[in-house]
Amino acid sequence: MDSWQAWAAALFGFVLSLIMFNHKREKQRADKTIDDFNAHKMEVMERMTRLEAEVMTEREVREILQEFLQPFLASLQKIDNKTDSISKDIVDLKIQMSSIPKRKDDKDE
Repeated sequence: MDSWQAWAAALFGFVLSLIMFNHKREKQRADKTIDDFNAHKMEVMERMTRLEAEVMTEREVREILQEFLQPFLASLQKIDNKTDSISKDIVDLKIQMSSIPKRKDDKDE
């Protein structure tokens, strides 16, 4: 290496080889990241598919809730009917009691 041009060419070649090496390494790293991301994406999609297959639909949930709530609602209806009946009986008793004379001297008019 007698001239500065030879040194410059060697330095330029060395810098160029470093740039090419770094570019190749970055590309390999990016490819590995993409492969890892795709593997993770496939795993997530598989899990979602399994969950969708196992999770009940809204219609199934409504049917199950209706099976459990139907007897409860029927018993509430019975209680409501009995309450209405008791209330009617109390009103009838009040009416009958009001027609009974309160004192011995009172007569039916």
